[in-house]
This record gives sequence, C-alpha cells and structure tokens, in this order.
Amino acid sequence: MLTSNDRQAQQLVPKFFKNKMHLAKGNLANVVQATLPKRSAILALAKKYPTPFYAFDTKATNQGIREFKKVFTQAIPNLEIFYAVKSNPHAYLLEAVVQNGLGLDVSSGRELKLFFLVLAKLKPN
Repeated sequence: MLTSNDRQAQQLVPKFFKNKMHLAKGNLANVVQATLPKRSAILALAKKYPTPFYAFDTKATNQGIREFKKVFTQAIPNLEIFYAVKSNPHAYLLEAVVQNGLGLDVSSGRELKLFFLVLAKLKPN
C-alpha cells in the first residue's frame, strides 16, 4: 500500500532523472583551511589520549548537518531524512543529528538501545 508520500516520491523521482543536474564538484580546500588552525590542539589530544579516538568539531558538525538537510529538503518537498546509526553510532553525533531535526535509522537491538538513550538524554524535563 502506498502512502501519499510514496506517491509523491514516485512522481518526483522521474523528474530528477529527466532534467540534467549540474552539481558543483567537491572541493576540500575549505575543510583543510578550517582544520589547519586546529592542528596543534588535535596533536595535543593525540598525545594525551590513546588513539584512535573521536574529536568532534561541534560547530562544523552542526553546520554540516544543517547544510545537508537544507540542500535535500529544498530539492524534495516534505522529505524526512534519517541518519544510519550503523555508519557512526557515537552518542555525540547521534544527539547532534536528532537536535538538528533528522531521524535515526536503526537496524539492530544495540542501535535501538542507542536511539532510546539519545531520546532520553534530549527529552525536556
């Protein structure tokens, strides 16, 4: 049984394939320029903590999620985006994803437990 969103998607998808899309090529220069000033802090963390470890840039993480969401929701109306927990289940990242309005895609009992832990932490008192 198709929902109204499924029908809408079936109508939109062929339109995207008909029209030739002109996408800008990726350029990592801005990522390098943003990371270089943090080099000494990252190296200090590597000396302090055993590697491998996660170091998140809060501002960049939230900005990246918001930009991703903006691009896709502008192109596809009423789009709901879900982050695959299996790609990186770090609690900080999952919290940032949910706080920025995305859902979580879980596919195991462990991932479901993480989902509920994130929701419990973010639930207003």
